[in-house]
Amino acid sequence: MITLAAALLSGILFYLSQGLADAWPLAWLAPAPLLWLAYTAAPRWQVLVASVAAFAAGQIYLAQCYWGQIPPSVLVPMIVMMCVTFPIAVAFSGEALRRGSPWAALLAFPALWTAIEYAIGSVSQHGSYGALGYAEVSFPAAIQIAALFGVHAVTFVLCLCANAVALLLRGKWTAAGAGVAACALVLIFGAVRLAEPQGPRIRVAALADADTRNAEHRDHTLASEEAATRSYASYLEHLKDVRVAAIPEGAVRMRDSDREAVLAPLVTAARATGALVIVGTSSPDPPRNRAFALRPDGGVAIYDKRHLLAPFETEIPGRGSGFLGGSFAIQICKDMDFAGTVRATAGQGVRLMMVPADDFGRDGWIHARMAIMRGVENGFALLRSAFDGVETISDAQGRILAKASTTGAGMVTATADVPLGPGPTLYTRIGDVFPWLCAAVSLLLCAMFTLASRSPAVGSQPHARSSKAMPSSHRALPFVLLSAPLLLFAVRAASAQETRAVPRATLAAMLAAPLATPAAGAQRADVTIVDYFDYNCPVCRELEPKLRKLLAADAGVRLVRKDWAILGDGSVYAAYASFAAARQGSYQAAHEALMTSSRDLDTKADVLAVLKAAGFDTAKIDADVARHQKEYAQVLARNAREVTALGVRGTPGLVVGDRLVLGAADYQGLQRLIARVRQGS
Repeated sequence: MITLAAALLSGILFYLSQGLADAWPLAWLAPAPLLWLAYTAAPRWQVLVASVAAFAAGQIYLAQCYWGQIPPSVLVPMIVMMCVTFPIAVAFSGEALRRGSPWAALLAFPALWTAIEYAIGSVSQHGSYGALGYAEVSFPAAIQIAALFGVHAVTFVLCLCANAVALLLRGKWTAAGAGVAACALVLIFGAVRLAEPQGPRIRVAALADADTRNAEHRDHTLASEEAATRSYASYLEHLKDVRVAAIPEGAVRMRDSDREAVLAPLVTAARATGALVIVGTSSPDPPRNRAFALRPDGGVAIYDKRHLLAPFETEIPGRGSGFLGGSFAIQICKDMDFAGTVRATAGQGVRLMMVPADDFGRDGWIHARMAIMRGVENGFALLRSAFDGVETISDAQGRILAKASTTGAGMVTATADVPLGPGPTLYTRIGDVFPWLCAAVSLLLCAMFTLASRSPAVGSQPHARSSKAMPSSHRALPFVLLSAPLLLFAVRAASAQETRAVPRATLAAMLAAPLATPAAGAQRADVTIVDYFDYNCPVCRELEPKLRKLLAADAGVRLVRKDWAILGDGSVYAAYASFAAARQGSYQAAHEALMTSSRDLDTKADVLAVLKAAGFDTAKIDADVARHQKEYAQVLARNAREVTALGVRGTPGLVVGDRLVLGAADYQGLQRLIARVRQGS
């Protein structure tokens, strides 16, 4: 009867916390009844059966979400793997208490289940779908640890809390108290991180119109495709001050031959509103699931979905990263289920991720929260527009700024002023070190139990702990020795500034090119920094004071600024205006005015307004630009060729000495890099 009660209670807690009810507080307790049972004298087979039954009952929400929409064969393998391995983790913790100590038991369950969950996610066609840690997305303080070690660290904390409760109920006060204290520290860390200042805000919008999609699927005509894009374009033109807009996966069906005609209304809307428009498309021949990024300057970038949902999606999978430059990137729907895929893209300096998606109705929040978790892991804000699900706009800490259901008819729009995220986190840099550490701890505990069972004390009873057993502090020593190198690796990876060498020929050509603007800092420097920037790039604006601080602190550094105007017509004119100011001997004043302006530089008028406020004769600036525009355009073209040779994909592009900086640049990292360059390493 007790076994049945434990299984029933855990099953209910798993179902309510992981499923449609989104009862996240229950996830902290869900495994506790089973662990309590494992710590009693209950037969091991009962513990195993109860654990299988409870975990399987908890997954009933998957049937609620997908029954009749996805064949059982798609999800059953993942569910079976979890249902079979979860009882092993529970039983392992029971053995840890019998053969080891309460301290070993405290670590055994969270370490092993975290490692198993990661291993299943590594081989599953659904990525990390089903991870326990996703249950806490509605509680942002609990998921901030994902920025350090990923979603599986959240799973570990939840399992640690449940295990501490089970040990507490068995009277193991010291170990249980330590577990509760560790969980409290995680929440304190989360609260502190949530209180940190945020980056600059931009207005974004998610749009989804089920009616136009249904008409396209019904009619399959060029007229219906053009009607869909005209509908979205009309709504875009009525949204005020939106800088980025996202339209769902597969919102526009079109043949490649019709692309220009079908997308024309959205291209016009992007130019008219100054917004970057992301639209999901599908094409039949060849079959492709794509997202088009339509820039205000008329530029177009294309991203192909990389992770397809078999057997429904038979398109050609993409290979591109989805990085657009300027701290923006695209992924499509299921791509966000794969932490490694997103982490590789985020490492390029992503601060806002746009995600066209298409869900299955009832799973809207369950799937959306996975994308939100990716943002917390990697330090980017999220704009997700989905059919048959939930539109979400969230910041880099996972807080929901706007949310709207798209399961009904008509156009659904969600807008918010979202702060750009800080960019790559510790997790982005070190990856899944934590679950591997959990696997190492599990193997170590298993080895300890095996050795202990083979060396019983003289006169001891079978399965009884020896009074001459090694003290718990001594038994923990191998664990400390094993984890120390991994922790050192994590700290070093977090503090390192990722770079790669610049070929000598490329570097020589880059430095030999005539400068359109004066260099700053030392004239006889031993280290030269080259900054490829755009006046509309938020990351460039954040980098500027760091570079000025470096120049003030280090007399051996020279800074060469090169305009790489890729974010619209306003960026191009701002570069031209700075060149004109350089001719007049006032480059630094113009540069600072443009770089520190709170105004978006979308048009020529915006640039001239900023310069006029800074005291410039704007008529003279504009006349100079008109007179030398061909020359200035050649400078930008040359800079663009240099960037291509370097392999830089987005602003800012930073070269320190002979090293190209990858990802976000921080002041301390740049100082260390300068020291390395001087040492020749």
